Amino acid sequence: MTVRRAIKALLGRERMANSREADRLTKDFGKRLRACRIAAGYESAAAFSSDLGVQEERYRKYERGQSVPPLDVLQQACAMLDKSADFLLFGKSDRRA
Repeated sequence: MTVRRAIKALLGRERMANSREADRLTKDFGKRLRACRIAAGYESAAAFSSDLGVQEERYRKYERGQSVPPLDVLQQACAMLDKSADFLLFGKSDRRA
């Protein structure tokens, strides 16, 4: 399951009809991902994407809010950045369970 599908499931199909909410969430996710990467000491997207095991161009799409990672990549990014998926996806508290 992709993160975008998870977002759609969480928000409900009727709210996603115009997809503006999904687009906003995807853009916000990218901004938080980039900020957390830099805060974690990864100055370049290339270094982080390499450690994450994702092609650099694909990773850059995540940061630009043009795409969202599959759940396994999201889980790995959360572990590397020591952030929760709730925080990266929705900006909620970054407490990890």
